[in-house]
Parts: sequence; C-alpha cells; structure tokens
Amino acid sequence: MERGEVTLVFDCDGFPEGVRRVEIPYSEVADRLRIVRDILGRELTMRDVRDVVVNMVNQMRREGKPLPERFDFAMYVGRDLEEAET
Repeated sequence: MERGEVTLVFDCDGFPEGVRRVEIPYSEVADRLRIVRDILGRELTMRDVRDVVVNMVNQMRREGKPLPERFDFAMYVGRDLEEAET
C-alpha cells in the first residue's frame, strides 16, 4: 500500500532494458475490470483479472514507458474548468 492506495507490483521481462519492476495502482485495474464486466455481462473470473493485468503490462511494453502518473485534481474541484488560466 502506498499513499493509502493498494499497488500491485510485478517483475516483468520484455522491456528494452530487460526486466522491469512494474507498479500498477489497483484502482486502475478495478476501473478496467468494471468495463470488462459491463462488456461481458457476467461476473468476472480470476482469468479475467489476469488477462486485464497482462494487457496493462503489454500496453506499457508497447509504449516503452510506465502508466501516466496520478495527479491531484483537488485544485479543480468546484472551479469552472473553462475559465482562462492567468
């Protein structure tokens, strides 16, 4: 757990530098699992979970970089996002 969020950690090969430690926030996995459940229209299995994680790692391999950092959007809560920044 890091900063109050569960993070899944894997050592994965197939990256240009060889084996890389990959950290995936559980919330990212859960978001994708909700989409998969909605598409499949059934309860998920552990194979579905594995397939989602493998897909995320493969996406990182293709992009050659880790998932984007998470940002704190608190400063935008309650603000008009269309107002010009100064």
